[in-house]
Amino acid sequence: MPSDRLRASLLQSYDSAEERDLIRALLEMHVADTDLWKAFDSKGLKAALKDPKRESDLRKPVKNYLKDEWGLDRIAAEVPLPSKSSHSASKADIVGFKKRLLGARQAYAVELKSEISRGAVRQAFAQAKEYQRHCEYSTACISPLLYMNFIEELDHELTHNEYEGVGVWVGNSDRVLVELRKPSINQIQNEDRDPMFDWIATHEY
Repeated sequence: MPSDRLRASLLQSYDSAEERDLIRALLEMHVADTDLWKAFDSKGLKAALKDPKRESDLRKPVKNYLKDEWGLDRIAAEVPLPSKSSHSASKADIVGFKKRLLGARQAYAVELKSEISRGAVRQAFAQAKEYQRHCEYSTACISPLLYMNFIEELDHELTHNEYEGVGVWVGNSDRVLVELRKPSINQIQNEDRDPMFDWIATHEY
């Protein structure tokens, strides 16, 4: 797990020496004890890390990252994914694409997770894997506290062959802090995605 990159990025995000010292100490602990983290949170850890209060707080930083780092110019939230049945259609937290004059459009989906639980780690990967059926790129973006609470679980999922190709970012309410793993491209076969692209173009946020 490339935690050194995340540590450096977090430390650069704060002006206060006290905040940097606290974050440095917490990152070095690598303790997966929910009660301990809740105690730290009550003393302002969540605020110091700029951890999102809700998953929707990750939308703006993820949108900015997709635009700045991946060159996307059409991005929407809660996007209905292609389905043969309107009753069974699922939604992706965020999907974006780049307009092209020539050639096929490529879709980039992101699953957002901030709930601090082991289940949230598994759900993030499972949802991002599901997005691979419909999008060329798929990533899970998780909050700093979720990452720090469950480093070992995240490491396990990253090495799980079932989730090959799924990217992983860590982001707070300000920005995407680091890409722990870049997604690899999927080949989408024989699927009509025009309705999805049209929906994104008319529901940008």
